[in-house]
Amino acid sequence: MHRSHRRRPQGRFEISATYEITGLEPARFGEYFDAIVQWWSAHDFAVLTDSRPKDQYVFVRNKADAFDMTVQANDLGKFYVGATSPCVWPNGTPEPQALETAEPEQPVAAPPEPEPVRKPRRAPVDDEDFAQTNWTDGGTSF
Repeated sequence: MHRSHRRRPQGRFEISATYEITGLEPARFGEYFDAIVQWWSAHDFAVLTDSRPKDQYVFVRNKADAFDMTVQANDLGKFYVGATSPCVWPNGTPEPQALETAEPEQPVAAPPEPEPVRKPRRAPVDDEDFAQTNWTDGGTSF
């Protein structure tokens, strides 16, 4: 198992855990993927990336709480399940220093600026944690 947390913008954190599941038959990985994806789909997860059959990788996000989960396997017979929290404040609200660094409000007389296009918190295809994991060593390096 590998756990990590990363400091995000303005003091927020994202918590991740990756588990290697041992004792599984590589010949049955396809069945395991199907069962996991079926369970996720029935329990309020949206499948954002399913790279099968080319790669053994599925990335989902919970519709209610925005937790991400992944399942991935490789040709060496390794099978991994991972979870990542949404980007959250450690105590549930912004820290005082984060509020102080916020940009000042625009003067009332200033013309309104267009709303910036919101990007997703994480690109589904390029999952940072798994892209940086060396799958040949048990998935413990970041």
